[in-house]
Amino acid sequence: MQTPSHSGVAIRISQPTGLWGVVLLASITLGIAALFMPLIYVVALLVGLLLIALVFWQPAIGGGIYIFLVYSRLLEYLPQLQDYRILMLLSGLLGASLFVHNLLSGDRWWFGGVQLKILLIALAVIASIPLSIWKSNSVNAAVDVLKVIIAVLLIANSVRSERQLLWFTRLLVLGFTWLSCTVVWNYFAGNVGYEWGGEVIRAHGAGSTLGDSNEVMSYVLMLAPLALMGVRYEPVTLLKVVYGLSIPASLAALVFSGSRGGFLGFLWLLFIFFIRSKHKVVYVIVGCLVFVTVWFSAPSSWRDRMLSIKDYKQDESAVIRTQLWEAARGMVKHNPVTGIGVGNFSEFAQNYGAGVGMVAHNTYYLFAGELGLLGLTAYVLYLLHIWRTGRRWAVSAEQSIVRQWLGEGLWLGYLVFLVPSYFVALSYYTHTYVPAAVLAAGERFYRAKRDFTGDIHRVRTY
Repeated sequence: MQTPSHSGVAIRISQPTGLWGVVLLASITLGIAALFMPLIYVVALLVGLLLIALVFWQPAIGGGIYIFLVYSRLLEYLPQLQDYRILMLLSGLLGASLFVHNLLSGDRWWFGGVQLKILLIALAVIASIPLSIWKSNSVNAAVDVLKVIIAVLLIANSVRSERQLLWFTRLLVLGFTWLSCTVVWNYFAGNVGYEWGGEVIRAHGAGSTLGDSNEVMSYVLMLAPLALMGVRYEPVTLLKVVYGLSIPASLAALVFSGSRGGFLGFLWLLFIFFIRSKHKVVYVIVGCLVFVTVWFSAPSSWRDRMLSIKDYKQDESAVIRTQLWEAARGMVKHNPVTGIGVGNFSEFAQNYGAGVGMVAHNTYYLFAGELGLLGLTAYVLYLLHIWRTGRRWAVSAEQSIVRQWLGEGLWLGYLVFLVPSYFVALSYYTHTYVPAAVLAAGERFYRAKRDFTGDIHRVRTY
């Protein structure tokens, strides 16, 4: 009789028995060290050892912690932690854990599906360096981008069960809730900026990452369909309530952010759900009620700012954006294949006609300007794969709640993301790729599960 072969993911992994002996020995060592070291250092070492043990026990714990840190923005609110490069250390720990698990289980890495498209983006980043205008700057920027991509690929390979995939999906929805609440919190805490002579108050972030309200609202809108689908698919009633309550918080965040790109994304989201709705009359009534509530509950200065979209040629911010987009087109003409090099847009924007040295304020133009048509094509293929895979899962005949929830929520989320990301440069942000990493984890798991089931069937028929 033949035995089933491994097909990408082991369905169950036996844990190394020696691992807990190592942890026990380390704990005894810490106890002795506590007699001679300050308590704070002992606690830090204990937490570190516990984290190592958990990640080596289940790699998905490491992936989940990474997602939590990305969306909680904990490292921004506690900037002293940034000196320890926690995300980089966590990526290394997760990579080592996956290597050990794969070695012991006979499992192997899989980089197909959406992971392959992410690797194409990485290839475009690397390819932009040889012909870069400023090579040393591009090398430094490429290292930062590759760190993000490696972490994303590690997350995609860390899932070993559908239950873990469910928790990753929940983390994304809770990330949506948290981002929405942080915008509201920053508004009332006074972490704001003033525009239009002080008439418009806009909530800002706590740090450089997602410090701009346009960036935050882009990712809130990306995850909004996943939260809405969560109200339908979530098996736990309490979490359904949490997801439902997060929707009003996100609408409040839309107003407090003052983001015109976010407002256009909101209209785009309403339109997408209208097109897909089977009960269009009911949807029109509900959609109109939501829009009217948001519109008339907002300050008049906010409504004036949103209405200024139609007069964008008289708006200074819009004029700067169009200049930057024109500069991006000039960069593509300069080197249509690989662009002027990753990380170089803001440094050379004025050389191509822009009035200021800033990034493109457009995800697609930033790809085109810095990575050329190679990078833009890779990103488009990345989006197309997410839409195709997610939509296929959403209508799948297989009765898997997680698969339908994740597929429908993410393909719609990345479709909504098209509009707000047109007005802000999010090409290299971790948040642009983490939801796709969870989708990739699902691709990997369901592929292996299908192949494993097929192997069992072949064994039985043999």
